[in-house]
Amino acid sequence: MDFSNDALPPHYGLNFTPTFHSHIPANIDTTSTSLPRPFVVVVTGAGKGLGYHISLAFARAGCSGLAISSRTREDLILLEAEIGKISAQTGRSVDVLEVVCDVQSDAEVEGFEREVREKWGRVDVVIANAGVISSYISPSTLSSSPSSYSNSSGNGESEKVASNLPQGLVQDSDWARVMDINLNGVWRVSRAFLPLLAETKDGPQTIYGGAFGGERIDTRGV
Repeated sequence: MDFSNDALPPHYGLNFTPTFHSHIPANIDTTSTSLPRPFVVVVTGAGKGLGYHISLAFARAGCSGLAISSRTREDLILLEAEIGKISAQTGRSVDVLEVVCDVQSDAEVEGFEREVREKWGRVDVVIANAGVISSYISPSTLSSSPSSYSNSSGNGESEKVASNLPQGLVQDSDWARVMDINLNGVWRVSRAFLPLLAETKDGPQTIYGGAFGGERIDTRGV
């Protein structure tokens, strides 16, 4: 999916923040951080995007255990290989647990927690990162929809894209899926891992719910 400024409409909020900084301040640079050991991190939605890079950051910081989950086994295999390269470079081994897990499933989330508990008996940080974007924000063939707009593709042609949220809501079939993953999924992960976090008395006991919407907001009502 193309997130360049020209690919999405103004109401999506891509330009809400005019300047993005990619420089990492020294105080949060994971290459200069050395985590205590043992230090176990759980990351959901680790196969791609933010979760992938969060996992690599904790590997660079020297966590002792890293539990990564995704709905796609192939993505986890590739991520584990990258973590192995980081371990070789830093000289700090990272024990990796990869689990295929859909955060829409209570049973799979609870099973993920059991595997972490059985392997390490502790968890210091849980990153409930798994999330999706509504399919209606992506290019669509629903050209007859009253909630669509024309978007220039850069070659002089226009394509129809369904906007879906929040004004003129017509197609809401994707709402339940998005909410079940982005909202209920964070709740399921939190509910499953909070007991183990509480039992890890010498750990930071931190849980974080990631959100793409934290920096991409709908500005049509602003």
